[in-house]
Amino acid sequence: MATSKEFHNYVLFDVFQDNKAITSKKMMGEYILYASGVIFGGLYDNRLLIRRDELSDRFFSGSSLVYPYQGSKTLMYAVDIENGSELRLFADELCKEQKREL
Repeated sequence: MATSKEFHNYVLFDVFQDNKAITSKKMMGEYILYASGVIFGGLYDNRLLIRRDELSDRFFSGSSLVYPYQGSKTLMYAVDIENGSELRLFADELCKEQKREL
């Protein structure tokens, strides 16, 4: 099942509150998510999945690790989109981190 446009819009515009540094690109029915141009996760089957790294480990270590699609070798955090404040905090921190690396 591909991710719906409605779910995509909800995540980008409501959960991340239209943070201009958070963008997406549609790929094969799903969406890849970017923070300041760097991939940090995606929308797969109407689920928000976050790439595992040091920052996401701090924020989402209590979340389930799942494969984004059949055959994937990469586990990602399945994040509860109802926790918008934590996700916005994560996005802000992620964007700051990306700017420091430039």
